[in-house]
Amino acid sequence: MNDLAEKALHGLDTARRQVTDRPVAALAIAGFVVSAAVVAAGGVEAATRPTRVLSGWLGLQDDHGLTSRALAPATLLLLAVVLLVLLWLAALEIVRRTEVPEHRIWLLVAAWSTPFAIGPPLMDTAAYASAAFGFVQRAGHDPYTNPPSSLGADTLVDAVDPAARGTVSAAGPLGSMLQHLAPTVAGGTALGAVLVLRVLGVLAAIAITRLAAEIAGAADTDSVAGQRRQAMVLAGLNPLLLFYVVSSPHVDGPMTALVLAALLAARRRRWSLALGLAALAGSVSPQAFVVVPVLLAVHVAGRRRAPVWLVLARDVAVAGVVAVAAGLLQPHGFGWLGALSEQFAAHTPYAAGNAAGRLLAPIVQGASYDDLATAGRISAAAAGVCTVAYLLVSARHRPVERTAGFALLALALLAPNLYPWYLTWGLLCLVPGATGERRRGVIALAAAGCVLVPPGFADTSATVVTGVGLAVVAAVALVVAARARGGRVSAAE
Repeated sequence: MNDLAEKALHGLDTARRQVTDRPVAALAIAGFVVSAAVVAAGGVEAATRPTRVLSGWLGLQDDHGLTSRALAPATLLLLAVVLLVLLWLAALEIVRRTEVPEHRIWLLVAAWSTPFAIGPPLMDTAAYASAAFGFVQRAGHDPYTNPPSSLGADTLVDAVDPAARGTVSAAGPLGSMLQHLAPTVAGGTALGAVLVLRVLGVLAAIAITRLAAEIAGAADTDSVAGQRRQAMVLAGLNPLLLFYVVSSPHVDGPMTALVLAALLAARRRRWSLALGLAALAGSVSPQAFVVVPVLLAVHVAGRRRAPVWLVLARDVAVAGVVAVAAGLLQPHGFGWLGALSEQFAAHTPYAAGNAAGRLLAPIVQGASYDDLATAGRISAAAAGVCTVAYLLVSARHRPVERTAGFALLALALLAPNLYPWYLTWGLLCLVPGATGERRRGVIALAAAGCVLVPPGFADTSATVVTGVGLAVVAAVALVVAARARGGRVSAAE
């Protein structure tokens, strides 16, 4: 017995030394295993939804006889997601403390992403909805007035969440073009269209990781190499990117890649290219148009000799020509303008506007739910406008990617509804310069996004789970921030 115990302890000690000596290999294996667990649990959870699976997906989307009321798949998925977030935090700390070569970080990104790239779409049914909008356009209809349900009895429509089947497209003209491209390339097959969108999502994730590193490398700091590595891990291993760009490909992925490309061009003072890329990003998903005035403000503030009117005229002309051309290239290319008001019919409990409406209830007694919600959303919209205005006025005092990130984050947090992938708009722009408190803020918001809309739970249960998750994230963030401030005070003394 003693010999067996001694051998077991020796084996554990050997394993510990190997993990210590080869942290990247250990992280790659652990990340692959945990990601595979998320995909496996997510596949079962997706099979128990009130939708019809489009494909068995290598046997991963089997409900195993469970019903939509079963909590086990949702609970297992939530636990796996939490484990992935914790592993991401460990990866960030290891890369911060050791000089890991960039090519090994790319191996990490590949290992963690592979299960999500192979498995079924998780977390939501956006991939199926995007493919459905492609088939709507393939049939010659306008995606801004014809929702997925207009396709009639169709297996692809059955795969879309029932609440989203009657919602029209929110993508810009280039986003609609990408959606139309999917079934065209796939030869008209629904599963093929989803796979094409998955490939676009994977390419967007690779571009986002590379561009985040390049922007970090363009910063004027003493530790450029370390900042590049941190940016790659913050972006490429970010659970929100794995969930909502790779696994369930939203058009927000290509949009964010174009935004980062625009910010990199601005860093290099290639303003016409930056404005053109920002306009293209807005043409993929309209919220990115807020980056255009950010670039205008930074360019005007940092101009060298040219008068203000000339800089503004030239930059506005470039962005305007690109945006108009993108709209003209696509049939119904400006239909997204009229469809914006139809995107927020649902009410997510933790959106700032909806929360403000509930706070107004004791003050405005007797007001209806809709009136309170409208008042709350107007208040949040006003706060968003003021925040963006302040960021534009003070743009000269911070790097361009930080101003753009804060502006996009303000749009996300103060939008009528709040969904996890909204957070990727601003967070991935803040990644390149994320150090100290900003780094902790990026991590905390990403962790909060992972529990914002836990799939598989009933509405009340989901609200409770989200509330508990957000409280835990906030508590941990406050403790870490307090310890960091205490450490700085001790060092100063």
